[in-house]
Amino acid sequence: MAKQSEDNSYILSEFFKREYIVDYALAKLNQMQICIYDGIVMGGGVGISIHAPIRIATENSIFAMPESGIGFFPDVGGSYFLPRLQGSLGYYLGITGSRLTGYQLVQAGIATHFVSKDKISALRDALIRDINANTKPDDIIQIVNSFSDKPQEPFTELEEIEKHFSGATSVEHIYKKLEEDKSEWAQKKKKRLDIISPLSQKVIFEQIKRGKNLSLEDCYAMEYRLSQQFMAGKEFFEGVRSTIIDKDKNPVWEYKNIFEVPDEVVLKHFEKITPDSPDLDVKAERDELLK
Repeated sequence: MAKQSEDNSYILSEFFKREYIVDYALAKLNQMQICIYDGIVMGGGVGISIHAPIRIATENSIFAMPESGIGFFPDVGGSYFLPRLQGSLGYYLGITGSRLTGYQLVQAGIATHFVSKDKISALRDALIRDINANTKPDDIIQIVNSFSDKPQEPFTELEEIEKHFSGATSVEHIYKKLEEDKSEWAQKKKKRLDIISPLSQKVIFEQIKRGKNLSLEDCYAMEYRLSQQFMAGKEFFEGVRSTIIDKDKNPVWEYKNIFEVPDEVVLKHFEKITPDSPDLDVKAERDELLK
């Protein structure tokens, strides 16, 4: 997929179209879904699970939307769920690609419950044993609650996140806040912004800002436009090359830093790839598949 050519332009457009339709269809399922995050949940794994009514974290859970590190953006509905997290957490996770682990997923609102790994089998057995055709959603939630533990430690990073990301009017604003703060936390995050794609950072900030006021359907339409703009550029392919293919961890981004990225280039990513390119209507596409 990290190969750019005219020959695979159809594949690159169809891949994202089908992925977003599947994610949307899962989000709108009437059946109760239970997702267990007993390991890594990133990117596409988030897309198929984030809208489930019950999302269970364990001590093995590692969550991230790391797309800024490969010259992309947090898609699969990231435009919708990231800005709806508490405070400025969505901006922080989306722009930096930082990880959350264990209890932090519950504290952040990514997961709804925390169940220790050694209780997962018993929980699964209880769900199989106690659920029948007459079971109500609240009954299922009560079963999960009976195995769930409350976070024992505070989410200490939230204060730092709010200090540096809250009220920011741009990525440049966030960067300057981090630069002025000489604390270890701030300098570590500044260093992260120095490494990841400058273009992605600015697009993601605008994406999350817009997504806050969009419906889920409109978020997927916006993300489809973004995906096609990135597929038409070089940033994503360079990010994948340096991270996954050659693994030299030395990407040559289109812009040296966020201050060099023109605003007009950022805004162009939210336009159709061509004037006659169709927008993605995930609801209509889902409904057509269900006929």
